[in-house]
Amino acid sequence: MSDDKEGPVPERVSHEIVQAAPATRLILDKAFVAKMHGATPSVENLEKFTGTNVAPVTVTNFLKGQEGQVIKIRGDGQMTITHGTKIKTSTAANKLLTADKMYNFTYISGIWYEDADDGGGGIGPTGPAGAIGPIGPPMMDMLSPEEPMIIPGSPGTPGSAGSPGASIIGPMGAPGQDADPPEDAIVIPGPMGPSGIGIRGIPGQDADPPEDPQVIPGPVGPSGAAIVTLLTAEVSLATAPRARRGGRFDIAGSGMTVGKPVLIGQANGPYTGKGTLEDEAEMDQVTVTGKVFSATVIRCYWESNHQVRGNFKFDYAVSA
Repeated sequence: MSDDKEGPVPERVSHEIVQAAPATRLILDKAFVAKMHGATPSVENLEKFTGTNVAPVTVTNFLKGQEGQVIKIRGDGQMTITHGTKIKTSTAANKLLTADKMYNFTYISGIWYEDADDGGGGIGPTGPAGAIGPIGPPMMDMLSPEEPMIIPGSPGTPGSAGSPGASIIGPMGAPGQDADPPEDAIVIPGPMGPSGIGIRGIPGQDADPPEDPQVIPGPVGPSGAAIVTLLTAEVSLATAPRARRGGRFDIAGSGMTVGKPVLIGQANGPYTGKGTLEDEAEMDQVTVTGKVFSATVIRCYWESNHQVRGNFKFDYAVSA
């Protein structure tokens, strides 16, 4: 530095300086922001640039770069960087430098590489929601995994009502008498009418005492149509190697009335994981009761005379 009366002047160094220790700076070094325009701008001895193109231009290379040099460019909305043998963009495609966005490139082995996280692209809009997937398999209750809540399949179509069966009552035999005593005869009614069940006679009287007549009821009315449709649920009562003699499980439903009784019983096999025979209800008998616990849950309690495990099927219906 010069020490004349006019004050210090800048010192110009025109040769290489080799520094073997860190340097402490109390102020920032001066920096320059150069204007960048044209298809092959020079970046010699500079790091920061601002695009000044007034019309679209395609940049194919940054000239006079040094190994390891990093340049920072503020886009002008006119400059398109060509992705090729001289410059590699982060998108592997030609890239327009958006106005007022910063882009960084590093010169290595003769090629300019753009930083992968330059931030120029931004985050795209959220895509539309995907379709709802299919229903998964039944899940297990987290509080008691050995007592899963079973989701039954869709109810089957009720079968048509069967036709009335033929009469199986044969004709009555002729009246006979009890051998002892002969005065107390047992009367056998006459043959039934052609319709199956004959018309009942008038009420008779017991011989002793006569004041207490024995009333013979009238004919039985026709049978009503069946109104109960049974559903089937398959339940795992215990998972190997465990086995149990009793417990609880739930069956899922909908639109049920709390407190309604449930008709439920063990169904014939085969059961899942227990072969193809239908003798499970004979070999491993299970007694079960049920009641509507909530509008969507049937709560069931079961018991067996010996320890059982694995899947069991149950037929059930909720009372009207």
